[in-house]
Amino acid sequence: MTHSPRHLALALTATLSLLASACGSSGQAGAPARSSSGNATQPAQGGDSQALYQAAKKEGTLVVNTHDPENERVGAAAFSKRYPGVKIEWQIGRGADVAQKIITQAQGNVYNMDVMETGPHDMGLVQEAGLLQPYQSPELNSVRQEFLDPLKVSNPVWVLVYGITANTKLVPAGSEPKSWTDLLAARWKGKIAMQDPRGSGGSTTLMLGISKQPGLGEDYVRKLGRQDLFISRATEQLLTDLIRGEHDVLLAASAASLVLQKTKDPGVPIKQIKPTEGVATTLLSMAVVKNAPHPNAARLWIDWRLSQEGQEAIAEQGNAPVRQGLKVPHEETSLEGTKILYVDTGQDLANIKEFSKTWDDIFFRKS
Repeated sequence: MTHSPRHLALALTATLSLLASACGSSGQAGAPARSSSGNATQPAQGGDSQALYQAAKKEGTLVVNTHDPENERVGAAAFSKRYPGVKIEWQIGRGADVAQKIITQAQGNVYNMDVMETGPHDMGLVQEAGLLQPYQSPELNSVRQEFLDPLKVSNPVWVLVYGITANTKLVPAGSEPKSWTDLLAARWKGKIAMQDPRGSGGSTTLMLGISKQPGLGEDYVRKLGRQDLFISRATEQLLTDLIRGEHDVLLAASAASLVLQKTKDPGVPIKQIKPTEGVATTLLSMAVVKNAPHPNAARLWIDWRLSQEGQEAIAEQGNAPVRQGLKVPHEETSLEGTKILYVDTGQDLANIKEFSKTWDDIFFRKS
């Protein structure tokens, strides 16, 4: 496999940074990081969780971003119980806003964030700016290999899962489409809804995954386009309309959205189908921010998030964990025994406009 000069440069940067970390550097080269109290702290040696915790406790604080602190309540409580003395401070905002804040503040030599958790696009922006400190958790040995960062900078944390969602009142048990190819049958013409695939979003990831899958490909997408799909940008409204019975099946509703609906109303008439060819996924990752004020707390958080306990908390919150062999409370977010069409790690972001033109031609230009 060939790599672009940018990827080779990033890989070299990651290697040099890892070597520097192994020599005991943290934050600015040759200078120990400082805790929130202003005292110099040294990064604990990797693999020694107790030493890492003691070093993190001296720092006292962890600063990490989230768009919804309430959604992180279960995980935050479990972490605080496991590691008392390390206070979590949330930077609240969308991934794009947090990424821009990190980049802007760094231009003024201000570093407030310890860990960034976000999707591939926003993580890529911060990485391109040289503002991530490579760190690979020892817990990665238990993570599905297709989710690992080839540049060894970030760590996977959970994924968005996209399959088929059916209204169980309109689609009785046993009559559901079991594969992507089943949707091409006359039975489903005019009865399928989908989020607009132009731009970014779950349906973009789904269409890319299908178009890259042997046996499906762009030819399948073009056949799907002849099934008279109802397409809208209002993702949440599409799921509401499916529940009301306005559509039989819906494409690109995330597993997390289905869990949320079932949490609100256990009797909601929706069922997730994981097609035999596989589901599409968007990977959410976490990374230590360059010159993190609490580098040990950052590593401790990442290690814990990937631990059995941390991944169970993620699953309880309705997200799909990346750790293998994990029993989860929501079948929708389980990836055990499930094939994956495609892992969106941001590799196609530069070509989104080109793909969008293809989807526009397939789904919106009628001959």
